[in-house]
Amino acid sequence: MRDLKLGAWIAMFPTNELFLKVYRAHPRIPELVPVLFTYNSNCNQVMNAGHFPRAIFNAGRLFQVAESMACQQLGHAPFAFAKVGCLEPPAGVVELRDRIMDGKSPTALDLAVLTETDDLSRGRVPRDFLTEIEWLMSMQVVGAWTAFETLFGDLWEAALNAHPNGLSDLKGEKGKQGKDDSWRLIRVSMLQKFKYDVSKVMGTLLKDKFDFTSLHGDRGIRNAYQSAFWEHADSIHKALDDPSFKAIASMRNVIVHRAGICDDEYKRSAKRLPTLPQLEVDLDGEVLANNLTPALKCAIELIQAVDTWIVNKTPKKTTPIEEPDARYMD
Repeated sequence: MRDLKLGAWIAMFPTNELFLKVYRAHPRIPELVPVLFTYNSNCNQVMNAGHFPRAIFNAGRLFQVAESMACQQLGHAPFAFAKVGCLEPPAGVVELRDRIMDGKSPTALDLAVLTETDDLSRGRVPRDFLTEIEWLMSMQVVGAWTAFETLFGDLWEAALNAHPNGLSDLKGEKGKQGKDDSWRLIRVSMLQKFKYDVSKVMGTLLKDKFDFTSLHGDRGIRNAYQSAFWEHADSIHKALDDPSFKAIASMRNVIVHRAGICDDEYKRSAKRLPTLPQLEVDLDGEVLANNLTPALKCAIELIQAVDTWIVNKTPKKTTPIEEPDARYMD
């Protein structure tokens, strides 16, 4: 069995710094707030896939130690009942074991001490369990790309809804699609749906003009942002162009569409992206740490950059200066 580098994988999940970044990124533009919360929720699901094996291991250790302590207190040899084929512990063991686990016994377990030794991060796990861990790593990649794909589309839509003036013109060079502008036309039925008041739904109306499932292409994610944010948007494009997004998308496509077998497109991406597995999509802790961690952080930077762009482009509200009362003037 190959080394899954579980230590690097487990080290990813004390992500307090990442989630602090999420909360500190609270947008000043109200329309972007639901986008951030949705991204945070999706990130939690991705991270929980990594927490799950540790939770299972710690629960098993807690259960084992509590049952052993209960057997000893009641005068039974720990786990002697298992040797004679009995599926249930002796009378009273289950009740005492549960009290110990719930902290209701004088000999309650110190969970902090119990979980200090992390066999999972040291790779000391049953061989059969490694297959499930590989599957969880694959699901993390798939879930991560879903989180990013959702973010890219929702953020673009919310930005145009919040600031249609300029953004909805899609003036970016790559958004012009030559001289033919017919692709930008909006159906009358859509106008009727919003009762012809489209001042706050331009992003919703234009979103289907682009393919937010693909980073590249004439109508891909990057082109959508280049089309809308066509000036003074270097920080937006810098975050979106981070190679970790391409790496996650490449691994996800091979996992979902090719059963993990590398195709020519993946091999071309792997030559340009050294963080990708080169021969096969053999995921391990280092591969995930080197690709998933920077992508999660760049997604936060993208939200902040879009929020700042809109704030800078929004006219500042000024309080009018009141004329002095003539009664108090000489």
